[in-house]
Amino acid sequence: MARQKRLTHLSLENYRSVRSLDLELSPLTAFIGPNGSGKSNVLSAIRFLSTTASKDLESAIAQFGGFHRVHREAAGTGRLDPVRIGVAGIVTAHASYNAPDEYDLAFSQKKSGRITRDEAFVFKRAPGQGRRRRIHVTGAEITTGDEDGKASASDSRDVQFALASELTTGLFAAQAVQVARDDNRGIVEFAEFLKSLIVFEPQVREIVEPVRSAGGRDDRPPVRLAADGANLAPVLEQLRMQAPESYGALVSDMKECLPGLEDIVLDMRGGATDYTVVQIVERGARQPFDLADASYGTVRMLALLTALHQLNPPAVMAIEEVDSGLHPYALDVLVERLRTATGRTQLLVSSHSPTFVNRLDPEEIVVCDRDPESGESVIPAVGSGDIRRAVEAAGGMGAGELWFAGVLDGVPRGA
Repeated sequence: MARQKRLTHLSLENYRSVRSLDLELSPLTAFIGPNGSGKSNVLSAIRFLSTTASKDLESAIAQFGGFHRVHREAAGTGRLDPVRIGVAGIVTAHASYNAPDEYDLAFSQKKSGRITRDEAFVFKRAPGQGRRRRIHVTGAEITTGDEDGKASASDSRDVQFALASELTTGLFAAQAVQVARDDNRGIVEFAEFLKSLIVFEPQVREIVEPVRSAGGRDDRPPVRLAADGANLAPVLEQLRMQAPESYGALVSDMKECLPGLEDIVLDMRGGATDYTVVQIVERGARQPFDLADASYGTVRMLALLTALHQLNPPAVMAIEEVDSGLHPYALDVLVERLRTATGRTQLLVSSHSPTFVNRLDPEEIVVCDRDPESGESVIPAVGSGDIRRAVEAAGGMGAGELWFAGVLDGVPRGA
């Protein structure tokens, strides 16, 4: 089995509400806190970084509303300190927890409006104790060499070359960087990893629309569930054909969450083109009904479980308001499935629900708060060790109950 790729660390500076953040990431990390505390901004930073790998920096800034929307100005100073997003992870062939891949992107805007950026990527070229490779980009110039700047006989080919634009990131130009020197190929792998990261936000209206059928083939490459879940039907169709046991497990999970549910069936309908309609079979009903007629919570739960059971999950998946629209009865199943899924995909989720948080381990919880004076996000507001000690001292109260009571911070100031 191929080694699972994942992020181990995230750091932010001056990104939206976040002045400074330095965070270790678990296989399952849940961001909890009141509205406006910065949970969504952390997940937004992950999405922004992925966008720079897919569309370049200038396009990413524009897509996220312009520099003024992604940058947090130092209160009362007018300073435009750089936005910085840094990640570490185990992605390339020789990365490890002790020597992870590291990527850092910093960008700022001059008074003239010109965007400038500086980025660096460090990775191991070979197994063992050898020096790591460093690719540094500033302006339109890329410099490749060893992390410590020392040269050896094999480093005589270290090169400098120019990109087409000062806003072309090394991630976006990864293929060109590799061509410049073949042992720079780690940046291509890291760029592809970042491109695959998604923030999953199921959109019920799009999910229930009929979708063209997969055509009955069972030998196609796995289809990944879209970030909005709009291709739910073909993903389920493929799961049923290629992994019937996984499809059966998904249906079993849905039955646990919805006691009246008997089955989930896929109805192939003809017309100008064949398309697939997801249908729900309920106990006592005379016939199945289309997913479009199901409740919001039913559609969303099916989308979440499909994301977790799918054949080809992304390496890292963030889920906004993971428990939204779900009955507390379903949360046991959801948390169990989230943990199981971390064997194939790293999960970053946000939640407002104490009932959901009660089911998490302290090491999986990141409490988010906001400084009432500066307006800056405080993340984490309390360490996982303090959460564990509070739970142990609470005599049976769960982390969610302690958080709701204000013991762990991360609640509205008026609460």
